[in-house]
Amino acid sequence: MDYKKKIITSLLLALVATVGLLLLNPERSSSESAKQYFWTNKTFNDHKYDIVAYGDSRVYRGFSTKHFLGNKNLTCFNFGYSSASFSERMLEFCASKLSDKKERKLIFGITSHSFTDHAQKDEQFVLEQSRSSFDILLRKYKAGSIKRFDPISPEDVFGFSKKVETFYSDGWVSTSKVEIDTAGGLESYKKVFEDNPVNATAVNHFMKFVEHQVSLGVDVYAYRPPTMVSMDSLEDELSGFDFKSFKIQFENAGGIWIDVPRSGYQTYDGSHLTLTSTIQFSDWLGKQILD
Repeated sequence: MDYKKKIITSLLLALVATVGLLLLNPERSSSESAKQYFWTNKTFNDHKYDIVAYGDSRVYRGFSTKHFLGNKNLTCFNFGYSSASFSERMLEFCASKLSDKKERKLIFGITSHSFTDHAQKDEQFVLEQSRSSFDILLRKYKAGSIKRFDPISPEDVFGFSKKVETFYSDGWVSTSKVEIDTAGGLESYKKVFEDNPVNATAVNHFMKFVEHQVSLGVDVYAYRPPTMVSMDSLEDELSGFDFKSFKIQFENAGGIWIDVPRSGYQTYDGSHLTLTSTIQFSDWLGKQILD
């Protein structure tokens, strides 16, 4: 075989191998393209919804709109972000996503951290909003055929990955096949409120926002996302946030508070619900609000 034939043969073999990898490419345990599309689609979502759910990671990882709605003929989207706050910026963002229908609802997952000084920066939301037009376009289209060019790890090929994140079109991220480590979660959470106090002004602004939305005919609901009982205690101790007082203020502003049982749900890190518990909780919450 002469030199030119060797080159042609090598190129053909490389082409066949590439096509084979693209066609037989294994399902990613945690696709980077899916993740990028997920956050871009959430941030630059032009649709309007009957129900808008919002909060920090305990909401976007612990609220399934599908199981919340059940068989109700309504639209709902989970607009939760990591370390999200109830700043004026984020509250107005949520309000802008509501439809013009008479029966509209805002559902807020309340955590003490969401009212802290650090959370008010809304770092993830600001980062997503600041992306260039080209970056936004690329992230939206990467979720299509281009995602096949994502790097492949041995875990993807042989299915050894312990943690699987699934990014849903309704704004929810489920986590499965993850090693349970609630003790580690408690230990790391102790640092969350260091030099990061709850901002009383942020709470007052939130209550004014609730009053305004209620005056517009919007039903505003709030709940404390379920975690471990020990996490609740640790959070209350470190933050000094008084949920009983908050609930009274919220109801005085016209909001509807949903008391969530503080046990009966499983977390994988002390803070975020497992896949099964998210489905269980979302179904329960839907019955409290929609039935």
